[in-house]
Amino acid sequence: MSFGRLGAYRLVEELGRGGMGTVFRARDPSGNEVAVKRIDAAVPGPGAVDRFLREASARIDHPNVVRTLGAGMDATGRPYLVLELLEGETLDVAFARGIEMDVLLDAIVQACRGLGAIHAAGLVHRDVKPANLFRCRDGALKVLDLGIATASDGSSGITASGAIVGTPAYLAPEQARGEVRIDERADVWALGVVLYEGLTRVSPFRREGTLATLLAVAVDPAPPLARVAPEVPRAIARVVERCLEKDPAGRWASARDLADALARAMVDAEEDATAPTMRARAVGGERRSIAIVLAESVVDPERFASAMTSVGGEHVPLIAGRAAGIFGAQISHGDEIERALAAARTARAYAARLAIAVGPAVLRGTVIGGEALREAEEACSRAERGVVAGPKAARAIASRCDLIEVAPELFLVGETRSTPQAASPLLARDAELAALRRARDTVIDEHRAALTWILGPPGIGKTRLAEAVRGLAAESSPPLAWRRSEAEPHEPAHALAVWQRALGVEPARGASGKHDPQAVADRLRAEVLGRARALLREGPLVIVLEDLQWADPTSLALLEEAPTLFADSPLWIVGTGRPELAEAHPELLASASASSRIEPGPLRASDVLAMARARGLRSGELTPAAAQALADHAGGNPLFIEQMLDAGGAHGLSAVEPSAWPLPATIEHAVQARLDRLPSDEKECVKRLAIFARPADVSELEGIGTEDAERLLGTLVRRELLARVTVRGARAYRFRSPLVGAVAYSMLDDDHRRELHRRAAALGEAQGREPEDVGRHLEAAGDPSRAAPWYTRAALAAAQGGDARAVLRCASHAIRCGVPDEDAFALHFARAEAARFVGDAPEQSRALDDAEASATDERERALASSERGELHRRMRRYDEALTELERAVLLAERSGDADTLARATCRRASTWVTLGRNAEASGALAALASIEPRLMAPTRAIVEDLRGYVAGTSGDHGARKLAYARAAALYAEAGDLRRASGAESNGADASNRLGAHEEAEAALRRALDLARRVGNRLTEGYALANLGYALGALGRGADAVVALDGAITIATAIGDLHLEQAARLYALRARLHAGETQVADALEALAGQTHGDATLEANARALASRARLERGELEASLQLAGDALSIRDAVGSVEEGEGEVFLAAVRALEANGYVEEARAVRARGRARIEELAARIVDAGWRRSFLERIAEHRALVGTG
Repeated sequence: MSFGRLGAYRLVEELGRGGMGTVFRARDPSGNEVAVKRIDAAVPGPGAVDRFLREASARIDHPNVVRTLGAGMDATGRPYLVLELLEGETLDVAFARGIEMDVLLDAIVQACRGLGAIHAAGLVHRDVKPANLFRCRDGALKVLDLGIATASDGSSGITASGAIVGTPAYLAPEQARGEVRIDERADVWALGVVLYEGLTRVSPFRREGTLATLLAVAVDPAPPLARVAPEVPRAIARVVERCLEKDPAGRWASARDLADALARAMVDAEEDATAPTMRARAVGGERRSIAIVLAESVVDPERFASAMTSVGGEHVPLIAGRAAGIFGAQISHGDEIERALAAARTARAYAARLAIAVGPAVLRGTVIGGEALREAEEACSRAERGVVAGPKAARAIASRCDLIEVAPELFLVGETRSTPQAASPLLARDAELAALRRARDTVIDEHRAALTWILGPPGIGKTRLAEAVRGLAAESSPPLAWRRSEAEPHEPAHALAVWQRALGVEPARGASGKHDPQAVADRLRAEVLGRARALLREGPLVIVLEDLQWADPTSLALLEEAPTLFADSPLWIVGTGRPELAEAHPELLASASASSRIEPGPLRASDVLAMARARGLRSGELTPAAAQALADHAGGNPLFIEQMLDAGGAHGLSAVEPSAWPLPATIEHAVQARLDRLPSDEKECVKRLAIFARPADVSELEGIGTEDAERLLGTLVRRELLARVTVRGARAYRFRSPLVGAVAYSMLDDDHRRELHRRAAALGEAQGREPEDVGRHLEAAGDPSRAAPWYTRAALAAAQGGDARAVLRCASHAIRCGVPDEDAFALHFARAEAARFVGDAPEQSRALDDAEASATDERERALASSERGELHRRMRRYDEALTELERAVLLAERSGDADTLARATCRRASTWVTLGRNAEASGALAALASIEPRLMAPTRAIVEDLRGYVAGTSGDHGARKLAYARAAALYAEAGDLRRASGAESNGADASNRLGAHEEAEAALRRALDLARRVGNRLTEGYALANLGYALGALGRGADAVVALDGAITIATAIGDLHLEQAARLYALRARLHAGETQVADALEALAGQTHGDATLEANARALASRARLERGELEASLQLAGDALSIRDAVGSVEEGEGEVFLAAVRALEANGYVEEARAVRARGRARIEELAARIVDAGWRRSFLERIAEHRALVGTG
């Protein structure tokens, strides 16, 4: 194939494409092979062409620099360049495959020589990277691509349009910052990056996105080679680390110096290899939640920098007119978002576009990248002017200012909210308010000073209580004048700063003291005290000083003295602070009595529900269980609860596990601030405890390398971050608030986290911990292939114990990690059964697909087919169910396994019962009798389940009750608590049919509790429906409606049509019994939707007949009653409500004047009820059946 000609050169083959052009293999007129590089037509602008032509003119004659042989223009005016043809590969290709250390070092030494020649020519390459270093087959190294090389006194590498020239991950810090003068040391830096990448296969500065990468280059140290690649000799590592000094003056002065240093290091490394070495493991980095302000087109860099630093931010200048302010990178104060917002508003005049973002970033000494940077960069790129915020930042500041959505997920930030968001009411603080009232009354009544402390972590409600002080001051008699101030974490320390603001005192000035700091301080103190006394002459005074953990020392000293200085004055001082205040200044609170020290406690579930209502949620939207979980998850912290309600919404919080709830950035910052103030060993202990995601004991913390774990854990308990609990008889430790654990875990960087999980997995395996625990640690350590068998073992153990939720959870992890082939069928079958019990039909269907696909014999295929048939039956697809179950029976027969055959036979018989084919079902039971004694306990339980079902449809409720009791016992014996709860629920419903409704209620509540504990949503729904029936029969209509509504909710969620229709029938029945005859239409509609379920349809028509009769609609009543009786007669009997069917017909006939016919139906009904009663062996049950069920009593005439 020919590619045409360029000038005198015939193009033979395309060798590759780059950012600017295409490279061809070509032949010159003499037949010699050369490389021809042509600029692409799509490359825009004259700048690109200029750089291409610059490469053509930069002819360096050196064996380690690619030779330029010529240049020209094609017919369209596009330039091309003729170079020597090289055979081999660029270093990026070699790195991807893996490169030996000696080969790499030799290549870099040669690169240094080539760059030395370029530098000697007065040029700086500016784009040194693996793709521009070519290693020939003979081992020679060639430096490529001088297209952006400039003179040594050249520019920063920014085009006229502001685009970055060079590759961000290899730019030197001075290039990333946009400095003007760039010299050869920038190329030395880039060689250091190439060396680092070749030695570790990790790019030290590459991040997700250009901005994150530039920030990393500008401010982040490379992770130490001793940690990332401890096998690299120390001598080599020292050479690389000097290349990567941020200050050019700290680097090797030239490429030649670097080559010499590498040569020496290679010799030293050989000597080191023979000597024993010991390398300490470096401490892992830290991932932090930060706030960032990113600016583009900065017009006043100095004022922008001042806007960031004046509120405690870190200013980072960047290339191409960009700059950033970072908040919370080194230490959090909990108010990072507020400070970033204030800084952005101040900086609006100094940059064309600004964006605020919040989110995680990785810290290794300084912030280096992450989600916050990506969000800021995305928002800034889409902004026109002003301050904008992405979606996460917008959620964080929504309560503080107006937001206008100017584009999808892009918001323009306004000044302030036009309508401030209403705060939640002060909840569960009666005791605290009473203490404040007593303190106020003491000041007024005894005319003396008092100091009250309000102490607690961020969000516990200190500010709300401080606001309440204002109301208490106003309502007292006489009222107290009110003054307030708060300390700021980022302001310079000024003497008595918090007192100055509270009392409106300006700093002391005057010639006599301006050169004497002590004199200035003394004068300021006098002015503060004088101002306070002046206010007290006007009347009682309260001064509220907040956030005193940040106050200057002189303010705290005066606070300690104030009660004595104003002992005879009605002065009430209220100070608020975080726990670290008491830790740093114990003398302040040493004399505080219990009554003067208020420490707000956590909110309870009832308080959470009240808060939800106050924030506009309707009753029932947040379930009590979700409210309790939220209270526990947030540690009862009011602010955290409020923000999680706003972030997740009640429906979202009720629907998912607490671990999946959204974590607002404000909460992350508050918790991070608390952790940042811990000593480093305590903070590390907190992060290590977080990896267990459950209570852990001292041996586990020690087992993962935590020194002095017992002391640290005890200290953290005293700080009220942790609580002691007993697990399996041993002392363990857990987080008081799981949110603290979640934030602590998020602060671990990837390497440190993986290493800790690796240790925990090894420890768990040695200690015989739960399989799921070991699997979770292995997965988090990055070892999914080893995690999968542990998760599989955990899922199968959970299936044996009947814990459906655990089965699905562990199975999901096992599938993600890669299920071992030998365990695949067992896992997917267990997953299908678990999905059935939690009512997730789509997941059950998927699991059965996977089970069938992984089945290896007829037995396994029969089991999968049996469960699919049962799924069809529950979904009312009866034809498909029978087809599938016939297949299951055939497969089971061929397998020769009795238990599998019994299971398939029972599933098919259950479908026959549902369709009213009781004789066939009874025949199947009879056929199983011969093999039943040989069956395993779980299979015998399934047979008993069928026996109970058949007995119920034939009206033998005594036999039904006994059969379900035997089934429950067998399931329990096998450890299958899910099915045991289902059998107990069915047995309890048999008590309903016997008229023993009180007994049914008690049994159903037990079954409900068990079903909820094991995650059996299916049984929970049926138990609620049967409980609603019992409660209705006991005359407790309101309670019945609650239970039936719950059943309908579950039925709708899990897609169980039979449960939904049964629950609706019972609800309509309860309303009819309460006199609501308008339910007739709903009952008739329900009767038409039963899909062949004879019991439901007959009962619905009988109840509709009764409703029509009570409305005086005699003919309609007669028609409905006749239909109901015909349905019953067609199938021989119905599982429940036979008395209702017969009695409805009797009454409709009598009302329409058919007295003889009515008498005949009554006789039939009486005979049927007496026949059923005769089958009940227990005399008490038999009497209850006849006398306590109203329809039976009316037919038989026993009451």
